[in-house]
Amino acid sequence: MFTQSFPRKTILLLSLISLLLVGAFAQDGKKPAKPAKVDCSAMTDADIVKAVQDKIKADPKFKDQLKQINVSSKDGKVTLDGWVKGAAAKTAVGKHAKSVKCVKAVANNLGTRLVVGCGRGQKQCGDICIDSKAECNIMN
Repeated sequence: MFTQSFPRKTILLLSLISLLLVGAFAQDGKKPAKPAKVDCSAMTDADIVKAVQDKIKADPKFKDQLKQINVSSKDGKVTLDGWVKGAAAKTAVGKHAKSVKCVKAVANNLGTRLVVGCGRGQKQCGDICIDSKAECNIMN
């Protein structure tokens, strides 16, 4: 009895495996497209700043906060200064910055509440304070 059911189970198992393999490889005869590689040597810090700003602008949660967020980049290392409404917003802006191709690191210095007056080593940039050595790139 065992010998009769064993071949049936084997055939059934092989049939299922072959169906799974055919389904996995039969995507209209085409391989999935690989994401296009970006040449980071051709991407300037200004390009990175614009790409990060575009990501933030595309998120409707930040429509009324764009003038409180400064994005700067030096050698692909992005710095976020200013303030946003809450810790979740701070995290979201940081994720937007990290998702941009060619960004090597992100320093998320965003505050979660408005601070009045600039401290030592800071300068005014629109309505916010940034590091005195950073570039002012407030979004419109």
